[in-house]
Amino acid sequence: MFIYNFVYSLFRGRKAVQNPWRSNTLEWTAPIHPGHGNWPGDMPAVYRWPYDYSKPGAKEDFIPQNVPYSMTPESNLTHEQEQVPLEKAIEAQNLNDQLAQHH
Repeated sequence: MFIYNFVYSLFRGRKAVQNPWRSNTLEWTAPIHPGHGNWPGDMPAVYRWPYDYSKPGAKEDFIPQNVPYSMTPESNLTHEQEQVPLEKAIEAQNLNDQLAQHH
């Protein structure tokens, strides 16, 4: 039964869609039949965190990483709120670098 199902699915089964899991991460934006380098042309730009799910005001539960903030104004935080985590991450990295230099 397994062999029959495997062979049947291989040749006559339904084809998968590009992003069946509705995931935000960049690898799900690659074409189903990618060429060399996965994306035709330049690699897509990343605007968001990889797990940016369930944003209040968003039309859907997920917003892919390659969708700019300008395309989703209804679910964006204010500019200051978006920058706080990034600024804190940069400060923490700078502190870690300074500590590493002293040891």
